[in-house]
Amino acid sequence: MKEKQIFAQLAAKCGTANLVAGGMLLLGWFALTALSIQIPFTGKLTFTFYQVLGLLNSSNLLESMDHGARSGAGIYGLLALIALAAPFVHLVWNDKHAVLGGLVPLLFMLIVWIMVGHGIHNAFGGTAAGPESELEKQAEQEAMGAISWGFGAYLSFLASIYFAASAVKRFLQLRAADTAIPARSSRAAAA
Repeated sequence: MKEKQIFAQLAAKCGTANLVAGGMLLLGWFALTALSIQIPFTGKLTFTFYQVLGLLNSSNLLESMDHGARSGAGIYGLLALIALAAPFVHLVWNDKHAVLGGLVPLLFMLIVWIMVGHGIHNAFGGTAAGPESELEKQAEQEAMGAISWGFGAYLSFLASIYFAASAVKRFLQLRAADTAIPARSSRAAAA
């Protein structure tokens, strides 16, 4: 009974859709598989988004993937927590720009996935020239082909798209309301 009252109070303050999207983001980042890597002869390695942050925090991305090392997320973990809280910052900070915090989870995810792709690219030699470059490119293509997205990546991407869209919509509404008030007052002063 008490849980229902707490949820009702939170839903009244934050909005039910925002709470559901926040729950989806938490679930997608911390519990569900975001990335799967098919390793020949050994099977499949799966990582949550938070574990991918640990891979980024490690010194060697591919070596960590290969050994299935689960290192701490470090600074990336802290940034993930900030990104989770950002869509709700407008509830405690009374500024029209605070609603743009809803963009942070999407931007954070995009940056992380770009960094993962860049890390894999660099692990295979980057932009090496010479006869080895074709072999390195082929190895990189095979490695990228062995990587697939998990349900957690899709779910968290969907939730972050919701937060971003609602943030932009709210910001545009607030901005339109701010420009409408001075226009009305200048018309009233002219009359």
